[in-house]
Amino acid sequence: MFTHLIDQAAYLGIEDVCLTGGEPLLYPDICEAIEVLFSKGINVSIVSNGYLFQEILYPFLKHKKSHLHLFSMCFSLDGADPETHDSFRQKSGSFFKVLEAIRLCHELNIEVSLKMSIWKKNIENIFEMCVFGLEHVNEIGLIILSPTPNLIKMDLIPTPKQYEEVIWDIRRKIIPLFPKVEIEGICDPDIPIPLCNPFLSGPNIDYRGDITFCCNLSNTTSENNKASLGNLAKTSLDKAFYRHILMCSDFVKYMVKKAPSIWSRSCAYCSRIFGGMNWLKDMDSEWRNVIWNLP
Repeated sequence: MFTHLIDQAAYLGIEDVCLTGGEPLLYPDICEAIEVLFSKGINVSIVSNGYLFQEILYPFLKHKKSHLHLFSMCFSLDGADPETHDSFRQKSGSFFKVLEAIRLCHELNIEVSLKMSIWKKNIENIFEMCVFGLEHVNEIGLIILSPTPNLIKMDLIPTPKQYEEVIWDIRRKIIPLFPKVEIEGICDPDIPIPLCNPFLSGPNIDYRGDITFCCNLSNTTSENNKASLGNLAKTSLDKAFYRHILMCSDFVKYMVKKAPSIWSRSCAYCSRIFGGMNWLKDMDSEWRNVIWNLP
């Protein structure tokens, strides 16, 4: 199925593919998949936690140096020290695995960026995280996490008020100093229409062949997911892109009527309007008020 999909992508003139997850390096045929993409001249980027990079991807890429102009890596790093990162990932040694993966990418002249989730243990250390991260890579995305039952239950996610304060500080104090730092998971409320993933890329395809409007909306089955564009078993890629464009149009019409506010421009709110936050309406949480109770 993957080879057939990439044949369709190449025919449609698609030049860039991002492999993300979950964790894409857990896919048993990841190197074969990248080989297919390389063979079509398609630019490949991967978003990974970095834990398996040295064992799985590095040996493969080391022997593909002629193709590495097509390749970039983005690693998750959720703190500027081992204790903070490893406690979020709940995997001892994760921090040093990421640093080693970055070093190996530099060895191969692979472009590297970071995604750094903002959570309770690092919310007071955003500046230090940016300084540390930019010592190793050129670009950083600071992630505003969307609430999930586990994040709330484990008390990992900041409160909406804490996030609002830190978003303001990032915009006012961090980004002017570090132009290569961006906020992800929320769009600028001063912009009438959120220009986010669906507008900057094509549809998302998960491991089951389900096609969705955005990678952040692929958390329900295709039958119940309002963001569904079909399944590869029944839907061709060109038809999925056509549906994607139509959904972009409907999305713009919906969002342009909204009064811009910080949370109505978030991935969490988008998930709600596409049916992915139903669990939140019955949860006793501050997040219910800012996400579920928004008009």
